[in-house]
Amino acid sequence: TDAGVDKVNEIVEAVYNYIDIMKSTGALEWIWQESKDLAALRFQFLEKGSPINYVSSLASNMQEYPPRYAVSAAFTYTSFDVARILSLLEELKPETMILMLGDRSFAEDETVKSSTPEPWYGTLHSVTPLLPGRLPKGTPWPDLSLINPNPFIPANFTLLHGAGSDVPDIDHPVKPEPVVAAGGKWMWFLGDSIFGKPKVSYSFELSLKRAPGLSQADSLCGTMFQLLLDDALEAVTYNARVAGAGFAFSSSFAGLAISFGGYNDKLEKLIHTVLSAVKSLEIKPDRFALKKDELRRSIANSLLGQPYSTALRSMDEAMAKTSWSLESLATAVEHLTVEEVKAWVKDVLLAGGCGVVGLGHGNLMPSDAVNAMTLVADALGCTGQPVWPMKEQSVADLTTAATSAVGAFHARLHPNKQDPNSALELVFQAGEEGKDLKEDINMRLLVEISREPCFDQLRTQQQLGYIVSCRLKLSSASQALSVVIQSGHHEPSLLDQRARAFINELATNVTTMPATKLASHKAAFLAEIRERPKNMGELTALLWGEISTGRLQFDRRKAMATALDAVTGEDIGAFATRVLQLPRSLAMWVYKGDATIPQDMDPEVTAGRTRVQSLSVWRDGVQRFFSRPQLQLPE
Repeated sequence: TDAGVDKVNEIVEAVYNYIDIMKSTGALEWIWQESKDLAALRFQFLEKGSPINYVSSLASNMQEYPPRYAVSAAFTYTSFDVARILSLLEELKPETMILMLGDRSFAEDETVKSSTPEPWYGTLHSVTPLLPGRLPKGTPWPDLSLINPNPFIPANFTLLHGAGSDVPDIDHPVKPEPVVAAGGKWMWFLGDSIFGKPKVSYSFELSLKRAPGLSQADSLCGTMFQLLLDDALEAVTYNARVAGAGFAFSSSFAGLAISFGGYNDKLEKLIHTVLSAVKSLEIKPDRFALKKDELRRSIANSLLGQPYSTALRSMDEAMAKTSWSLESLATAVEHLTVEEVKAWVKDVLLAGGCGVVGLGHGNLMPSDAVNAMTLVADALGCTGQPVWPMKEQSVADLTTAATSAVGAFHARLHPNKQDPNSALELVFQAGEEGKDLKEDINMRLLVEISREPCFDQLRTQQQLGYIVSCRLKLSSASQALSVVIQSGHHEPSLLDQRARAFINELATNVTTMPATKLASHKAAFLAEIRERPKNMGELTALLWGEISTGRLQFDRRKAMATALDAVTGEDIGAFATRVLQLPRSLAMWVYKGDATIPQDMDPEVTAGRTRVQSLSVWRDGVQRFFSRPQLQLPE
């Protein structure tokens, strides 16, 4: 916190008080054994991950261990060596301590200002001996105590569905089954017989009677409640995380997103603990003030982030029907009170009548999924109709040229006046994502075709900036091709000009692309579609993506492969010609913070597009929005 720099001595004293507790109790074998068991558990049930990250970690391990131990050394506890543990404890003393302290106020410290900058980044700093008079005084901290045994460590690893089934490919997709479909509740279940891990993942989406995404005040209250809940449960969730379990609770557009995951043996205990806290959380004024300051600083730091992030946020603000700028949120959070959050909990969160959709996947039975749904539904009074959050949000439809037949752009300053960079995001909207599979495939194939030449031309050849990308941009239900550039030596108007030139060339090249080159791009995209999930978490994400969006197309990747195979050069050429034109575009120009934005711009610079002065006014004036129809709960 901002006040932390004034509490350094107290913080250091607390650390040494705890070290003294460890020294007084000595080396406790039960703590060593618990650590050994947890490490063995992590190793036994280690999930497959990214090959490049794994080989990198092995290379790092080989710097410390003999090659034959590179895989297992980090998880291995060999013997309980009391003497070695005590000798290490003795080294934890002020005389061997290095204390590093960073704070904005040091920018005005004369010692720091007169120091020699460090050679790599030019950071000003000071190095001073920690004098005896500044060493910890050893003031007792009576609230500190040694840890207790972890109640979340699992003991039962029985696999309920066996293991060894083939990882599903797109030709043989797995499909969860609904085990609850009534009374405002819809629960899906899929037992795991593939990955052989005694783990479970639960995902829930709750639609509240008053959707937080429709009101800045409700959205802010939901975020603050999430911070307060995490804070109140920190001691509990720390033990759960150490034991391989966890939860996530966040405010979504339509209501709440809640998830639980970990070893199935003790997961129900965590679910009970979290839901009980949700129902009975006491909002204490001192913790509220601390978390409010944390949220304030988080927003302030986001405002001072990189210019391309400002461009992305501004684009989202323009496209979404209900959205709020960070500047607006920064103002609102200053006035947020305990009473407002308490009222939100009473009138929105715990008002009842919400609907809930869920998925249970892993080492569980249908009855376990039903029980988890019951726990969530009873805790939050879910008796209403589930609403898929993406259906409630709607976005500006650029394909109808609602405000202009020539496209639009918006110019703004970056909030950080010290940042010397400018940025651009230029999007070309194709239409509604998920409505027409052929359109979806053409959009993704076009992005696949554009990525490499975009980077090569704008980054490598033209050297416009370090950050250059061409990507698929999904905004609620819409899909668009997005070009993002950040530059330290060019204004946004020039970045926009170069990006448009690239897009024009891309449209031409796609229409004349040789069949062999198109086949190569299709093969690369097909390989991406066909990639099998490496672990249970990746499969859970695929299934939940279909459920949470309401598509329920569990064979979607197979359908995508079939649709991709049918795409011809004429198809992708016609699609590119239709989509990559200015009337379907919106651009965000972010000037460096100390720049002056020209008020009058030459039509050659703007390409004749409409200049958007106010994003909120422009958004409210767009005639057409689109969103998918709400998916109804079956009888």
